[in-house]
Amino acid sequence: PLKRFSYSYKNIESSMSKIYLVDNGLLSLQGIQDYGRLIENIVFIELKRRSKGDLFYYKSTSGREIDFIIKEGKKVSELIQVCYTLDNFVTKERELKALLQGSEELKCDNLLIITWDYEAVEIVSGKNVRYVSLCKWLLN
Repeated sequence: PLKRFSYSYKNIESSMSKIYLVDNGLLSLQGIQDYGRLIENIVFIELKRRSKGDLFYYKSTSGREIDFIIKEGKKVSELIQVCYTLDNFVTKERELKALLQGSEELKCDNLLIITWDYEAVEIVSGKNVRYVSLCKWLLN
């Protein structure tokens, strides 16, 4: 389970957790064809394996969700969104708005979006947003 981030331990413990499976095959057996959900599950498993710091998800003050935040010590060190494709303008806007709002609220400028195959670096509202393909991210 993945807890929701807060600077308050009490809020973390009382928050609703997101559930991930240890094997994507289990998602496929359930007939889930949501590729976004599948790659988000892969990223979760890999982040847990790498264990750089404490792992959470985040909801901004306006309710926008960031898939993963990494907290090292007392500092949030990275914000990560996972999205199968950004071909749809509405999807890209949603992912960026969540990252940018989270960046402001959590004082973190290390912003990453993991997609199936898109790679780039864009400056959005004065912040660098890195886009990395899932394959490249897994191999790093």
